[in-house]
Amino acid sequence: MGLAVVVAALILAAPSQATREPNDNAGILSGPGYAFILVAPHGWVLDDVSGKKEGLPAVSYRRGDSWSRAKVVMYANPVHKSKSETASSVIAADVRRFREQNPGIGVEDGSPGVVASGRKIPTKIFRGTKAGETEVVAYADESDCVVMIVLSGTPDDVNAAQASFAELVRTYTFITADVR
Repeated sequence: MGLAVVVAALILAAPSQATREPNDNAGILSGPGYAFILVAPHGWVLDDVSGKKEGLPAVSYRRGDSWSRAKVVMYANPVHKSKSETASSVIAADVRRFREQNPGIGVEDGSPGVVASGRKIPTKIFRGTKAGETEVVAYADESDCVVMIVLSGTPDDVNAAQASFAELVRTYTFITADVR
C-alpha cells in the first residue's frame, strides 16, 4: 500500500480534533518542522491529547490505563536540531542530560530500532533514573529534527513492553519537515 493511501486512511479514521478526544490508535502527528505517522501497538492506545501540556505530540499506554497513572508508557518527542547539529550530537546531549539529572545512571546501546521504511535507527537504554525507572529511546534522524520514540517505566514493566515498543517504532513513518 502506498504512503498516500496510508495517510488518507489515517486521516479518514482519525476523529476530529474539535472534539479534543484522544485518537485511539493511529495518527499523523505534526508540528514545526515535522509530520510523521505512528500506530499504537496491539493492546495500547495512541493518545494525541494527554501529552500536549508536556510538549509531546503523542503518548501511548496500555488500553484501560491512562497517561497519568500508567506504570509503563511510550511517547514521541521531536527535538529540533540546528543545521550544524547531527543525530550523534543530539544523542550525546541526551546522554549528558540523563547523566546530569540522574547521577550513577547506566547508559548502554540498545538493539537498533527498525522503522516502517526498513531503516535502522540507534537506540539507547538508560537504567536507574532518580525514580528508579528505565527508559529506552530510539532516535529517528530527520532533516530538521530527531524524533525520539521513548519507552519508560519500571525495569520489569519496560522489559515486558519491549515487543510493543518495537511494534510502535516499526510503524514510524516520517512524512515531511515542511509543515506550515
